[in-house]
Amino acid sequence: MTVVRTKTEHFLPWAWQKFGFRFDVTGATLDSNRPANVDLDRHLVDLDEPWERATLALRIEVSPDLSARVLPPKDKGGLAAVVVLRCDETRLRRGVRLLLPPGDGPLEHQIELTRAELSGTAELSVVVVRAVTAESPVRGFATAAGARLAETRPWELRVDRRRTLSGVYLDVRFKDFITDDVVPKEHKQNLYRLEISEHPVLWLNSAHASINGILNAKGHVGKRAILREVAYDLMVPVVWIRLFVHAAEQVRRGEETAYGWQEAVLDTAARLLHPKSKKDIDPRERLEAELEDLPALLERLDAALQAEYEVAKHLVRIAEELE
Repeated sequence: MTVVRTKTEHFLPWAWQKFGFRFDVTGATLDSNRPANVDLDRHLVDLDEPWERATLALRIEVSPDLSARVLPPKDKGGLAAVVVLRCDETRLRRGVRLLLPPGDGPLEHQIELTRAELSGTAELSVVVVRAVTAESPVRGFATAAGARLAETRPWELRVDRRRTLSGVYLDVRFKDFITDDVVPKEHKQNLYRLEISEHPVLWLNSAHASINGILNAKGHVGKRAILREVAYDLMVPVVWIRLFVHAAEQVRRGEETAYGWQEAVLDTAARLLHPKSKKDIDPRERLEAELEDLPALLERLDAALQAEYEVAKHLVRIAEELE
């Protein structure tokens, strides 16, 4: 049998650059007097605290040779930057167009945010476009004003914390797997991706627009709420077990756990697996003694997680809704 794989790629029919400039949030202020945390490495602004209005300071720095790469020779039309704020949960989409200064000088700009317009997470992105329409077309180059010429990595604005993982705060964030170079090509359509580090992140694929609304659904009744619970039921046991194995392996090797979340995961697993331990027997000690038979332990943990997250109950609810 012959297996044929078809690959579809979308591209612009003119010169453009994927990482032709740098875009940073250089500062964030809440209600005019309180600074918010800005993580340059993670491209994350943490707004998870009470506020009504916020001001973000932006810096856009275009590489010196960008114009030569995306505009035809002798084209003096110039470039503009379009700053776009998007929040899928509230369906907010707002943009502002800024002319970029000639040469390679940076552009500084501020945007205002209103808390009532945002929920969950929002994305702040910038694209570089043609400032004006070209006087005459040149093969291989964009002609129309507003044509996209360059993009770069967006920023995430975390407005609300997401679900907890039985006492372990798991940073749940959205990003488009299709445009993310970190995600392997064969995994671009996946629903989620777990990034394990000092601060674990559960990335949800924002490319699935129809699913995003379900994952962000609020409330506890109705089909969307049930679908949300079932969707997380698909992810939580796998994510939980991966975090548990990561922590358990260090303990099996006789090493100290490196991160606080590892301790929390092991403590919670001990409680799930030994809910009726006698007062003189530490559930954590029992768990560590059982780590030598990890396959059997994982089988029990999977069953305990199904019970903890009421997986069957959620499926029964959705089945009843569909009848």
